[in-house]
Amino acid sequence: MPTKVNVKYKLSLIVKHPKEESDMALDNKNLTAVLYSIEGVGAVFVVIFLAAYLGGIPTTNVLQNQPAFRIPLTVLGVVILILILAGTILAVKYRK
Repeated sequence: MPTKVNVKYKLSLIVKHPKEESDMALDNKNLTAVLYSIEGVGAVFVVIFLAAYLGGIPTTNVLQNQPAFRIPLTVLGVVILILILAGTILAVKYRK
């Protein structure tokens, strides 16, 4: 006869729990917003990168050196790197 196992899944290790009131902890709503912002910045980065890479087809031109593509890729790359590093630091800080 199979045994039922109750397992609680957490969205992240930095979620604020009802018994633990930490000033820096995020609740589920704020954590979801942070995760969606990281995904959104990454998705925009990939779209611009693919447009620059595939925009030159059928020739062999790659448009990544053009300022119209290079500047947004640089800005979004730095933003996503900062968001990923901040998320990693928070996850390590609030790891149980």
